[in-house]
Amino acid sequence: MLRFPSFLFCAFTCVALSNHLRADDANYFLIRYLPGENWNHSISYEDQPGLRKHHSYLQKLHINDQVVMGGPVDGEPGSLMLVKTGSREEAEVIARQDPGVETRIVKAEITAWYVQMSSMRFVRRQPVPPIEDPDQTFRLKRIDRESQINLED
Repeated sequence: MLRFPSFLFCAFTCVALSNHLRADDANYFLIRYLPGENWNHSISYEDQPGLRKHHSYLQKLHINDQVVMGGPVDGEPGSLMLVKTGSREEAEVIARQDPGVETRIVKAEITAWYVQMSSMRFVRRQPVPPIEDPDQTFRLKRIDRESQINLED
């Protein structure tokens, strides 16, 4: 019996699926933030008016697990953000409601990303208070049921 190598099967499946993908099929979207029409090129990034509201908005999305990751790209203008949503329309709402976009300090470009492989676990993150006493003890709790790691006290 002739055996078909599994990696070839996966490669052919990915190619076959990619021919039928539409933006409606995506569950991840890249939002590229670029300087908007109200960006002041004569001052630094940190001094742009209204940028704190933009960062605060993204922080809230991250805490609520809508933003998977984000940050600047070396040698490229602006930054990228990966969001997990149910549809392109949800990604557009996220971008449109961003205070930086509303005030036109930044503009957002949205691209569907069909993630077919990832080692990331989508784990809920909450703000953690700063450690005041480095000798204090901590209680560890597993929050990702699919994780291979089993933590005890």
